[in-house]
Amino acid sequence: MMVDLSPCPPDQRGLYTSYIKSEMPLGPRYLCPAPLDPALRREAQRLAFEAFRAIGACDLSRVDMRIDAATGRIYLLEINTLPGLNPKYSDMVLNARADGMAYDVLIARILEAACRRYGLPMDWAAEPAGIPLGTTG
Repeated sequence: MMVDLSPCPPDQRGLYTSYIKSEMPLGPRYLCPAPLDPALRREAQRLAFEAFRAIGACDLSRVDMRIDAATGRIYLLEINTLPGLNPKYSDMVLNARADGMAYDVLIARILEAACRRYGLPMDWAAEPAGIPLGTTG
């Protein structure tokens, strides 16, 4: 996903701040998927996966990056192992929705991953809600 801050007020452009996320979450334009060259997209995905593995993250994370438009160099900013899951505007939810995954399915997938990791039974998880485990939205 790419966050375009150009629709935001001039004093809020340039950084995707906590103020924008909490006070004006629908202000930016979210481009899902980000309009990247396929090779750059693959490199960004590889780096995100490597960051996830490097810190021993489990189940879900969001990796924030910046790409230098002039050089194409990718800069890792942070890895968020507890990303927001607000059904209307959280980045992780917007990404899943852009991939065609419904919110209920995203939540079921997160629960499924945790259950598998801890060896817990999953028969309770999402089947009653009509969300078959192990499928996409």
